[in-house]
Amino acid sequence: MYLFRFALVFVFQLITINSFAVVQDAFFYADTCKPDPYCNINYDFTEDEVSSLEGLKNYSFFCDESSAGASIAMINGDSIYAIQGACNHFWWEAVLISQRDISDFKKEVLDFGYLFERHMSVGNLKTALENYGKIEKAPEGLNQEIQVRDIHDYLQEFYIFISEDDQGRTVIRITYYGG
Repeated sequence: MYLFRFALVFVFQLITINSFAVVQDAFFYADTCKPDPYCNINYDFTEDEVSSLEGLKNYSFFCDESSAGASIAMINGDSIYAIQGACNHFWWEAVLISQRDISDFKKEVLDFGYLFERHMSVGNLKTALENYGKIEKAPEGLNQEIQVRDIHDYLQEFYIFISEDDQGRTVIRITYYGG
């Protein structure tokens, strides 16, 4: 019996080592999140969404029973933090930090929204931005705050915040609460 168990372990390790050797440049992930079965609403933000972002350099995904999120580095140098929480209510927050010189904030907010289109309520973002005048970055310590109204009156406390951090980078934060 011992010899049989040893042989199985050896074969499994050999197959595993060979599998990784053949696809060494592949991006492996395992979405192991288990939402709380007693929650009324469960989050649906997944590692699969993050790993398939266009322009992705690398990421770190995390989750627990009531939330899932990611810290993301993009090829263009931007950093993104996104998290979705849920249980009796749900909420979303996504933050883009960029060192790029941004001249069109409306376009930048929409481009950011399209990265996570399923979560960002892009139609509501478009409407809010179309009804807003020229958008400029607020100086360090202040926020340019744009309230977004949900046409279905479901998402509450829905805002776009645009600011500058203490390192001179542009910070765009989109957040809402619902349920």
